[in-house]
Amino acid sequence: MLVIVRPPGPAFHDAISTNPDRHRIDVSRVHAQHAAFCSALEDAGLPLLRLPEEPDLPDATFVSDTLVALAPLLPDRSRVVVVARPARASRRPEVESVLDEVVGRMPVGTRVVTVEDPGTLEGGDVVIFGDRIAIGLSARTNEIGARVLADAARSLGYRPFLCPVTDRLHLATAVTAVTPDTLIGTAAGFASLDAAGPDAAPSGEIRRLLLPDGELPGANVLALGGHAFLASGNPIAARLLRETGLTVHELELDEFALADGGPTCLVNILPSVEFIDGLFRWLESQRATLDAIGKVRSSRTTDDRWKPSANLVVARHDNFDADLMLWSSGEAEFGYGRPGQSIDEHYDLQSIDDLEALLREFLTILTE
Repeated sequence: MLVIVRPPGPAFHDAISTNPDRHRIDVSRVHAQHAAFCSALEDAGLPLLRLPEEPDLPDATFVSDTLVALAPLLPDRSRVVVVARPARASRRPEVESVLDEVVGRMPVGTRVVTVEDPGTLEGGDVVIFGDRIAIGLSARTNEIGARVLADAARSLGYRPFLCPVTDRLHLATAVTAVTPDTLIGTAAGFASLDAAGPDAAPSGEIRRLLLPDGELPGANVLALGGHAFLASGNPIAARLLRETGLTVHELELDEFALADGGPTCLVNILPSVEFIDGLFRWLESQRATLDAIGKVRSSRTTDDRWKPSANLVVARHDNFDADLMLWSSGEAEFGYGRPGQSIDEHYDLQSIDDLEALLREFLTILTE
């Protein structure tokens, strides 16, 4: 995973906003708050890609709206980057510089899908939890743009839901994902999800952390790697997040609130799944060999959107199994042997070469 951020520029005081106090924006405080926000992310162990400021683009610090990068949930699919098209023409120049950085870091085979005129799409209208993607139909994202993202997501194994947003800027203004099966939001935020149908956020599967309307800013939570980042001044939200088991970071972001922004607006997440993609490419190339050895089972897991994993098991015909669990971080657990005689090894892979060496060992053990 890579967290993309961009500092606000000197034109931030002209950012698009519906806040009646937007004229009070203090650019010097904006810079200090953004720096503290980035420091908190780094202190939590999150890797940042810092883009240079765009001095002539007031809203460019809100990088979430520029594109949506999706990791596949199906084993035979490549990643997709959906290039957004902000509703305001003045914001569209923000997209190119983020896209250039992302494309240069994506593996060969990544598919780039672009929202074309008259479609509009902004990342603030996208909430991803588990295999579900809620897409807000708002003043910023229309149905044409939403369906471009929905089609791309569906091709990767996600279940997209189009959610009407009528009383606020974006869907994520009032509801965000805390874990793959937990959401935090206000009644209005959850109403948008419910309007998309009973499968969008069913009570039997999805836990809801309900906030009073007075804590609307607390509904916009950036949850990454066991940490939750939210604007200070939202004690109910902070308490509910701590009760969920997350490490909570309450940050001064009031200057961004004057421009209708919150913590999720300030980042764009590039999922890092090179190791998992490499495993499935290898599996495809070795499938006939492995099928001849024994029964092959493979799967991807989505327990944590930010740290996806994959599992490969080959059960040899003589009751000898090889079981590889691999995380996108490069961590791997490799167990092999007969029942009661299994050997378990841990690896911290640093490169695709390391993965290829582990897979050669995997195959060698199976063929000994």
